[in-house]
Amino acid sequence: MGNHFRFSDALGALFVSTAGLIFAVGIVFASNFSQSLTEVNIWAASLSWQFSIVIMVLLFARRRGNFFTVLRLNRAPNVRVIFLGLGLSYLALISYLFVIVLLEALLDMDLTSFKNGNAVPLPGPEDRSFISWALLAVTTTCGAPLAEELLYRGVIFQGLTAKWPTWIAHIVSAGLFSMTHLDIGVIIPIFGIGIIFSMIFTRQKSLWAPIGIHALFNTIGFLAMFLSEL
Repeated sequence: MGNHFRFSDALGALFVSTAGLIFAVGIVFASNFSQSLTEVNIWAASLSWQFSIVIMVLLFARRRGNFFTVLRLNRAPNVRVIFLGLGLSYLALISYLFVIVLLEALLDMDLTSFKNGNAVPLPGPEDRSFISWALLAVTTTCGAPLAEELLYRGVIFQGLTAKWPTWIAHIVSAGLFSMTHLDIGVIIPIFGIGIIFSMIFTRQKSLWAPIGIHALFNTIGFLAMFLSEL
């Protein structure tokens, strides 16, 4: 899949996004020691990071031409492929959990940390305000799919393929994508899901495909959490 991005674009986008992520993570950890930093501050910081990523990617893309063309946003995705990708993503997640449970049984080990999701220190549901739920919803169902796909598949994956073989770009971009989730319990399955996203992006030649899969995946997770805390 030919592209307009260069290897330097991938490195530049990675550097800028990592600096922003470190700042956002710093706010999350600071919330453990400051009463003034609430859950609203945490999700507002996350949403700000996502917004900055979108702006940065658009600026990178604009240097290479029409950003719709450069980012592969000028082609509608196959809806059936989106649902196929969603199914494959859940298959990867379920397979990972099955392996962990099997290892626990066979080795008599406690691998609970490998089964937990993202550990973000938040108040309980009884302390969660409407604005907190609203920010959480926007961040997980819209901000993350758009920002992360623009960054990891749109710029980084395409930039890596300008210098490295496609299979290496799949692995590296998926690895970077998984590490941003900052929890050992999700790094491995998210790595597999990242591979699925980039492979579908390569086949479809449309970034809307992984964006759609990512949005559906996160929306289902958010709704499951919301209903469980009612």
